[in-house]
Amino acid sequence: MKRQKRTRFVSAAVTGTLLVLLAASPVRANSTTALLGATGFNIFTLSDFTVSNTDVAGRIGVGGNFNPGNANGSQGFTVVSNQSGTAINDPISAYDFVVAGNLYNNGTQMSGGGSVWVGGNATWNSPTLPGNLVVKGTFTDNGGGSVGGTIYSGSYAGPSYLSHSAITAPQLTSPIDFYTASTQLPAFATQLSTNAASQVNKTVNVYNKGVTLVAGSCTLCVINLTSAEVGNALAGGGGGINITAPSGSTVVVNVNGATVNISGSSITINGIEKNQVLWNFYNATQINYSTVGWQGSILAPIATFTGSGGNIDGQLIVSRDSASTEVHNYLFTGDLPALASSTPEPATWLISLSGLCVFAARRKYRA
Repeated sequence: MKRQKRTRFVSAAVTGTLLVLLAASPVRANSTTALLGATGFNIFTLSDFTVSNTDVAGRIGVGGNFNPGNANGSQGFTVVSNQSGTAINDPISAYDFVVAGNLYNNGTQMSGGGSVWVGGNATWNSPTLPGNLVVKGTFTDNGGGSVGGTIYSGSYAGPSYLSHSAITAPQLTSPIDFYTASTQLPAFATQLSTNAASQVNKTVNVYNKGVTLVAGSCTLCVINLTSAEVGNALAGGGGGINITAPSGSTVVVNVNGATVNISGSSITINGIEKNQVLWNFYNATQINYSTVGWQGSILAPIATFTGSGGNIDGQLIVSRDSASTEVHNYLFTGDLPALASSTPEPATWLISLSGLCVFAARRKYRA
């Protein structure tokens, strides 16, 4: 009788453990972590940024070199201006501009209150910056400009009237883990592309190729389009793309195609806000963009983004950015599935622990 009681006890304990594991399985990510390492950044690149003659209205993270215009960085660029979207008024302790590699620029202007972090060297003529400048390598300034905080650098070549300290006190590790982001973001984009499509009424105008999409009852509304459908609708003279979705829902538009050409027209969003829409170019390696009024954020972590003109009301997350397109600060706030981890799924735990249960029960019964 005692042996039977032990067996029942082990079985009950394992059953309770399994129920806890099944209940603890995460399903969604909240809006503060929805886009992983790119969360909170208006523009986020995994490699170089060579944009010029435009501006960004929010924070920017560059996983390679920041080099607007050409090899000498001679073209102007404005970071975290507040001309459109949510205004940035960060404390000096926040990093609004993070560059993993080298920074070259002759005319970058900054507003927003935060600081700049550079992992390599920085050559910055006439800097205008409200916060601190942290440069792990050498900072070279040929004069002019103003820095509201302190310049921290490994070595310094600049005017004496700018305050400077050896880089000891500030953060020495990058505020962004670009290495992890380079793995997670492509995996996340691929994962989003595998979600089951929602019930969507899609019509394509036979004349101007305009696409109208009306999502039915859905919380996460998944829409699948091809790069040809997007390119034809958003071409010169194209009919554009019109999306209607339930209020409060999140819309993910998966676009399938290695090359995407976008050259005109516009996107219209109905029923939801632009910051609840994510365009997932999960397998695009090249996006050619011009003169489009874009609504929603763009996730294209393996793509080079090129072109000129137009604007994006949302985040831009790409591998490389060289398009002089204005990006407005409408950060994505939708509700997305969490990135799947390498932790065994509850079903795997169930099989493993069931085996342990039998093994433990038999050992106690034989004891």
